[in-house]
Amino acid sequence: MILAMANQKGGVGKTTVAVNLAYGLAISGRRVLLIDMDPQGSAGHALGMGEGPGAALLMSGSPMGHCVQQARAGLDLVQADINLAQISKQIEAMAMGRERVLARALSDQSRWDIVIIDCPPGMGFLTINAFAAANQIIAPVSLGHLDTVGLAQLIDMVVVANAEGYNVALGMVVPNMARATNESRRVLWMLRQNPILGDLCSDPIPLNTDIKAAQARGQTIWEYNRHCPGAKAFARLVHRICNVTRSC
Repeated sequence: MILAMANQKGGVGKTTVAVNLAYGLAISGRRVLLIDMDPQGSAGHALGMGEGPGAALLMSGSPMGHCVQQARAGLDLVQADINLAQISKQIEAMAMGRERVLARALSDQSRWDIVIIDCPPGMGFLTINAFAAANQIIAPVSLGHLDTVGLAQLIDMVVVANAEGYNVALGMVVPNMARATNESRRVLWMLRQNPILGDLCSDPIPLNTDIKAAQARGQTIWEYNRHCPGAKAFARLVHRICNVTRSC
């Protein structure tokens, strides 16, 4: 199963969700690969490993074995750095097959139970490659009105992608950085009442100081404080992902 973590809008916590979900699945006994497709290399930093050329090499045709490294027990990582942006421009200039470079690189993913692709914000070329490779899209969204606009645009992109034969589905919406405010509750209620998104909406991940503190230290929430509200929310997300994907 290949999951793309995506949203049009930046600042909704895609990398935070991707990293903590990936390690949560790993400590549950799954073999997980996390691919950072953001040239900023945020996933590597969140795991305390910094940036690396792995994703650029992978998109350039290097074997997976040359691009991946172990980040934690059960969790492998393909790091990213600014070189990925340059490689992306080169591939985008290709005449044919440019949207499926990542899909070809992941044609044999039998080493892992789940692959999670952390996409950059927006719907650029790297995100399109992730859509072409993925089975499902997981869309984190923070609970503000403007943040849900990106989600609406993402739904439109899923429709377009499937019209072009990508065969990817919006698998889950993850309300993230939820606050104990009337606005946050209102937007969550609206998501759950939406005829398209309601059944796809997971329990919210709270705006939790432990999650931020863990990321600042290059740790996951499981390593920093697995008993805090944020860790418990991610545990529920891991359980739901396993049920939805049926690959755990």
